[in-house]
Amino acid sequence: KIARDTRVLEESGYATVADFAKAEYGLSKDVVSRYIAINDKYSENGYSDKLQERYQNFGVAKLAEMLTLPEAIAEELTPAITRNEIQEIKHELKEEQNTTELELLMETREVECENDLEYVIYEYMKDKENYKRFYEAYHDGIEQAAGIVDLLVCAEELRRGWIYPTAGFSSPGVSCPVGVSAARQAFSTARCVKTASGFGGCNVAVVLALESEHEKIAGRKHIYNKKDIAVSDGEPLVHEGEGFEEWIRAQYHGLGESYPKFYKMSDLDKVAYVACGKLLAGRKLSEECRAEDIALVLANRSSSLDADLHHQRNIESGDGASPAVFVYTLPNVAAGELCIRHGFKGENSFFVQESDDGFCREYARLLLEQGQAKKVVWGWCEQLGKKCRAELHLSEIID
Repeated sequence: KIARDTRVLEESGYATVADFAKAEYGLSKDVVSRYIAINDKYSENGYSDKLQERYQNFGVAKLAEMLTLPEAIAEELTPAITRNEIQEIKHELKEEQNTTELELLMETREVECENDLEYVIYEYMKDKENYKRFYEAYHDGIEQAAGIVDLLVCAEELRRGWIYPTAGFSSPGVSCPVGVSAARQAFSTARCVKTASGFGGCNVAVVLALESEHEKIAGRKHIYNKKDIAVSDGEPLVHEGEGFEEWIRAQYHGLGESYPKFYKMSDLDKVAYVACGKLLAGRKLSEECRAEDIALVLANRSSSLDADLHHQRNIESGDGASPAVFVYTLPNVAAGELCIRHGFKGENSFFVQESDDGFCREYARLLLEQGQAKKVVWGWCEQLGKKCRAELHLSEIID
């Protein structure tokens, strides 16, 4: 704990407490976390190398089992109790707690709701008239109940002015600082953006604000700095009919590049790769400005449906899921491939929409005028079956 809470390890050569414990004592990360928890709960004053007198003869195994017991029960136990008996007590407590306050709440509902989750939102929200509109809007973006529960937790943090601790956390295990702590963290802000993240990206975002800030956000008009923007158009990439594989390989060879990973990509990713290659024509944008100032905004109608169908065919044929195919069942992987190849490190997004209606061009303009980027590669990249169309463009600030 001292190593965790002070700078004593700074000159030791160990990056984390876990590294130190593993090298010096042969202790795993889980064991270190358990020992610290035992010290927190059972040592003198919660921060000592001595256990409280009444716990000194229990032993590590029994103290570890007792960690989740209510303090009132733990204080009644004696060193004579066995580990199995402690586990039995824990099991009995769990059975007694099976009927939760939430379940009691569900038995006496004030209104008819679609499911338990909707009723939780009804009970939580102060605005009873609009709870259903909120539920439907957010639930359409992410189907998992965890997403909405997570949103309510975020709202509570904003209201209380502190961030909930992360249970069981001991050390980050990474070299860069992260805002995670086993202790409650105070913060002062009146509004925030909560994203609902699923596999592969952000599905929906909600602006949360304290009641005093609501009108300020609702009525705010954004004023951006008008800047001169140059737009370069790439060569349209269009194909329909048989021979797609031969055609796309010929287009790739025409770039004069050697990038072996190209042959492993999905067809959508290949189309995006070639279209971007034709647009840039050898330009290295990351040498013209910071990589963090180069953004990428793509859109299409079919998402990654072509790879999805390939993945489903593999399953139905009995061959099973192929990791090499499954990894491409997200459209934003195409954006990732371009970022890796060309060194883009700014904002990147892949939108799915009905048609190429100019949305990406407008999004690119806003990024540039807000100062979020200096160069934006943007455009339409659609591929499904034997048909594809890609038209990419480059918008950049004129100095």
